This record gives sequence, C-alpha cells and structure tokens, in this order.
Amino acid sequence: MAAASTLFVAWHIPIYFLIMLTSILVDYWAAVRIIELPPGHPRRKLLLVASLGTNLGLLAFFKYTNLALQSVEDFTTALGAEWHIPRLALAL
Repeated sequence: MAAASTLFVAWHIPIYFLIMLTSILVDYWAAVRIIELPPGHPRRKLLLVASLGTNLGLLAFFKYTNLALQSVEDFTTALGAEWHIPRLALAL
C-alpha cells in the first residue's frame, strides 16, 4: 500500500515523493526499534510518539498552512495594511 501511494504521488508531483519517503522511513525505523525493545520499556512510547508526531506534523502543515496564511493576511488587512502572502500550491 505504501509503495502504491508513493508511486501515485511521485507520478503527479515528484517532490512530494520526499515527503512520503520521510514518513515511511520514520515509521519503519520506529517500528523496528519498538520491536527490538522489551514490552514495557519506556523508550517504546517515545518512539511511538516520534512516529505519530512526524505524521501528524506533516498532516497539520499541509492541511492548515494556507488557512494560517489567509488568517494573517485578513488580520493585517483589518489593521489597514495590505499584505499579500503567497500560498502553498497544493494538489492534495
């Protein structure tokens, strides 16, 4: 499934391949390390949080960056300053 998703994304927007690859490699690395540690080891939770943090951080960035930029632009316009902020061109 990861290979098919990565191929689909890379076919349309090649630079997004690096983002997908980062997510896959972090998840794989965390999973291998979690399996190596004994049950109940405190580092298992840390690895899980690192994996989730990476994925949720990527999701939040790509989902909410344009919203945040639009909000800043609207706020500056309300204050009387015309400030146009370029948006991310996302095809997602």
